[in-house]
Amino acid sequence: MNIPSSYSSKRGFTLVEIALSLAIVAFALTAIIGVLPTGMTVQQDNREDTIINQDGLYILEAIRSGSRGMDELTNYVEQITHIVQNGNNRRTNSLPTPSQPLTGSNIVGLLTMPKISAAGTNFIFARMRSITGSAVDRPIANQPNDFGFRFQIQSEVTPVISIPPELVNDPMTLAMNLNIGENLHDVRLIVRWPLYERGNNWAVGRNRKVFRTQVGGKIVRSAGLNFFTPNQFTNAFAANP
Repeated sequence: MNIPSSYSSKRGFTLVEIALSLAIVAFALTAIIGVLPTGMTVQQDNREDTIINQDGLYILEAIRSGSRGMDELTNYVEQITHIVQNGNNRRTNSLPTPSQPLTGSNIVGLLTMPKISAAGTNFIFARMRSITGSAVDRPIANQPNDFGFRFQIQSEVTPVISIPPELVNDPMTLAMNLNIGENLHDVRLIVRWPLYERGNNWAVGRNRKVFRTQVGGKIVRSAGLNFFTPNQFTNAFAANP
């Protein structure tokens, strides 16, 4: 019996060919699956970096403008810690407390505290949730969210001193130097992330970003709080004729 030529040329896949095809597909899938964790890590890093850029500039602008009515910050700032170091003496205070809750005024007022004061060296740390993050990161009805993205802000406010006072002999030059220091300040925000709980304490990740600006205007001090007044300046000549 003769088989028509149209049928004799058709052949199926052998087991060897199928096995080779599966091996090639498995090799490709292994490479793709190996890249996925890296891609997800890069996406997470980009998302966190975007949040830090937006929230850091927002807090920096609040400090620079001397804002006192930003009570919506209480939705995102969980705790502010004030550490005063004077020699070997170290004193730590934290807000909120049962008698003193957080407000927009004391958040900005503490973050504006000069680094060097008569009491010693001040260190201000704020633990925050993301302001511009996704809805998953936001609290619901003021309830804590254990899965939200958190970061730490350290604020440093220092006067701009062109010449160290101990090197100035001329009273007029000293007064001019004091004028600059009283009316122009460096503001630096050091942001570290992510924050995560470790037992009863909070641990800080390795990521770090610094925001810096200079603010013109004197600092008004009231009830332990400090606020910039961009449109007001002090005159050191009056105090040092």
